[in-house]
Amino acid sequence: MYTVRQLRLEKGWNQNELAFHADLAPSVISQIETGKREPSATTLHKLADALGVDIPDLFERFDSPKDRSPLRLDDIEERVKEAPEEDLYELKDLLLKEVERLSDLIPLPQKLQQKLGQEPTPWSQEDKHNLRSLGRAADALQATVKRLETEAERELS
Repeated sequence: MYTVRQLRLEKGWNQNELAFHADLAPSVISQIETGKREPSATTLHKLADALGVDIPDLFERFDSPKDRSPLRLDDIEERVKEAPEEDLYELKDLLLKEVERLSDLIPLPQKLQQKLGQEPTPWSQEDKHNLRSLGRAADALQATVKRLETEAERELS
């Protein structure tokens, strides 16, 4: 899947660098990447030019259903902290699915691929990004379970 964030990461840029190249404010980049802002036609042109892609490449495309994420991990830590107790169970289930989805997307290390008789494939920037996202999802899942445990202990005492 291709998004502004992924295209930026493929270039090895942070949000400030993309903002500089696109002549936009860093806050605009952040808001677009988190879905809090819809880019104007002018902004789309600036982003596409800066990233060296066509405008349609800025929009998320899914190659298969397993590539769809039910969560935005950018704000997940805050969501876990602020979620009402009744939402924690749904959040836990979504995080479990996200951990499983990301685990399926990450290739085995090359040495293990060789041991299994597979042709070793090098990791891409997207693989590295997925691995970081997996860590964030796992951390958020752990924080959610801790909150659920705390709520359960409160009810039992």
